[in-house]
Formats: sequence, C-alpha cells, structure tokens
Amino acid sequence: MRGSAATVHAGKRRERSFDVRTCPTSPQLFIPLGQEPRCTSHLGVRLLDFEVICQSLRDRGTIVGGARVKERDVAATGIEVIRQMVERTNAHDLEGMAALMHEDYQSEQPFHPARGFGGRAQMKANWGAILTGVPDLRAEVPASVQDGDVVWSEWHWWGTTEQGEPFDLRAITQFTVQDGLVVRGRLFAELVEQGGADINDAVEAQSGRRPELED
Repeated sequence: MRGSAATVHAGKRRERSFDVRTCPTSPQLFIPLGQEPRCTSHLGVRLLDFEVICQSLRDRGTIVGGARVKERDVAATGIEVIRQMVERTNAHDLEGMAALMHEDYQSEQPFHPARGFGGRAQMKANWGAILTGVPDLRAEVPASVQDGDVVWSEWHWWGTTEQGEPFDLRAITQFTVQDGLVVRGRLFAELVEQGGADINDAVEAQSGRRPELED
C-alpha cells in the first residue's frame, strides 16, 4: 500500500511518500516503513521485514489497535477449559472433569443459595452421582463469551435417568478460570419444565396481577 504525508519546513510544504503494510493479525495496525520502526521522515525508505514484527507481537501477546494479537490470555484459556469440560462430560470422564477444577473451587447458585459449596471433592461427588444416575448423559454448550478471566456459557445437559425418566437441565454459567483451572462458578441452572404455566399465569403468580394487553 502506498501513502503520502505532508510536512512543513520553513514555510515550505514538502510531500513525502512511504510504503505502508498492515499486520495480518491486526488490520488496525499501520506502520510507516523506514530504517527503524520509528523513522518515518526520510525519503527512499527501505522495506522492513514486517512478518518478523508481527511474529514478535504475536509471541508477546501484544495489544494493538484494541485487539490482542495472540490469544494466549487467561480468558482465551477459559474458553478452552469449557471446551474440554464438554468433551470430558460427554466421555463420562469424571477424573478428567475434576482435573479442570481448582482444589479450592467455590460454587454458588443464586437461584438456590443453599446449594453453594466449596472444594473439588464435592464437585467430583456431585458429578459422580449425576453420571451414574443419568448413564447416557450428554452435554453441549451452544454459546460462550469471555470477559477477562470470566467465561459465560449456555449449557444444556440431557439424558434418561436409571428410573427411565427424562433428564433435561439448562443453565447459564459464569466460570472464573485462572492458570487453566476453574476457581469459581456461579450457576443459574434449572430443570426444564414439562408443561407448566404460560407467561400470563406465571406473571400473575409472581406479581399478583395478570398482564393486560392494550387495545
């Protein structure tokens, strides 16, 4: 890409041209090329080895133009942990699932405060019971987003219990991942209701007033 810039020296306007290339990992980054990365005032500048610069940025995980060049930060690691958790759940690999949790993992369920607990051992016991009680359990995560070291995910677990009853659980989870381990979890989980009240009945049960549509 060719570009030009104008400078004013002693009242005279001077045009200079330079070659510009964009970093393939960050289109927002434009560097005037010269003998040194910060040297942009000389005519006849030579081409820098831009691939070397970009590789250096990728290796350091530098933020450029608001975008992280290398996805090696904690949040990206969190997305990978969620992916592994899904895989190990579907493989019924209880040991592998527990290995993704910190020894002092803390769990809370805001919808059900009494269900909060601490420790990997309790998490392992919980999932051991679920995997045994729902022998064909499957899991999927339709979507995840990351914010710093916190990963928000939509979860769906389903299967059939040993008693032949359908098991259908959905949740939004907020997992804090540090150094590749889940250290904290907030689960907004509920069993999927079969049938039940419609929206008008539900609002009335919650508020004491039934919704009234305007004409």
